[in-house]
Amino acid sequence: MTTGDRHDDRDLEAALSRALHADADRIVPTDRLPAIRAATVTEIPSRRRGPRLVTLIGAAAAAALALSFAANQWLPRTSPGVPGGSGTASVSAPVTPSTGGSPSAVAGSALPVYYLAPAPGAPSGFALYRTYASVVAAAHASPSERVRMAVTLALRQPIWRTSDLPSPWAGTSVTDVSVTSGLITVTLSDPAKVSAPGAGALPTTVERLAIQQLVWTAQAAAGLDRLPVTFRIADGATLFFNRYPAADRYDRPNTDAVADEIARVWIDTPGLDATMAAGAPIPVRGLGFAKAADLTWTVVKSGDTIASGTPTASGVDALGGRQFGYAVTIPALPAGSYQLWVTETRAGTEAPPGAEVPLTVR
Repeated sequence: MTTGDRHDDRDLEAALSRALHADADRIVPTDRLPAIRAATVTEIPSRRRGPRLVTLIGAAAAAALALSFAANQWLPRTSPGVPGGSGTASVSAPVTPSTGGSPSAVAGSALPVYYLAPAPGAPSGFALYRTYASVVAAAHASPSERVRMAVTLALRQPIWRTSDLPSPWAGTSVTDVSVTSGLITVTLSDPAKVSAPGAGALPTTVERLAIQQLVWTAQAAAGLDRLPVTFRIADGATLFFNRYPAADRYDRPNTDAVADEIARVWIDTPGLDATMAAGAPIPVRGLGFAKAADLTWTVVKSGDTIASGTPTASGVDALGGRQFGYAVTIPALPAGSYQLWVTETRAGTEAPPGAEVPLTVR
């Protein structure tokens, strides 16, 4: 390259620079926020109130929630296997439920919890119901920590709507959890009733579902698909209820078997520990084997029906399209204690019972 060539390049660069500056000076900035907002608005019809507007951000959040629900619909079952797995990750995070009524009160803090309740029509007369608990400590917890917190909450749940049977896990606590790439290992304390012959005074079908309750809770809380679950009993005992080997590997049933074990209706939110704000509408979400139009929601206070209606479809489904999502917005309630029921209707008759959660409004 010659000296003349270098001068020519500098002249060209200067000319291009002047042209670009001139173009930039002609640009007048405008406020694009309204246009951007308008471009991201989608109109979605509502069955009850006519059109309503949501942003694409809201739609994306709804899609994420739908995927979260769908990812957690498989129910565990027991299956004989080899003794428990490896791993030594130990957690001791405290379980600190939040006061909010929604599992999204803290991002990532929603923990799935399964509990037992009567279910007329089910083969055993009982079934597993699911709800979510908002636990602040779960927001950034590891899979092992989430399993420990969720199983701790599941252990605390009695058999709902009956005083005839003892709680299957009364006095039992989680002492250790290990989650590896291939196995969830939960170590439980051993009050006498867990392993002593006949100490639980529970029907064998209820004992089996009680183990399923912990298995499904652990798998859902870990969020790692179908990891088998095995148990250890802290004092060296090897059997649950003197019948079921703790060291077996437990897993979920295939799709065609889940209806024998899970309830036909779930109320996912509000959860069992929810406290709702007085004077504000209460959002309800859940899943059922029947579509929303075949469900009825009822709010009861001291035996009296306060409000009732039919849910709307939420667009969430699972189990290969066998479970359907529903949504309810309960009108604002004054402070007090209520029960929320969501039941399935068949030919105009309620199929008892449905799912129930307490509503505490303050």
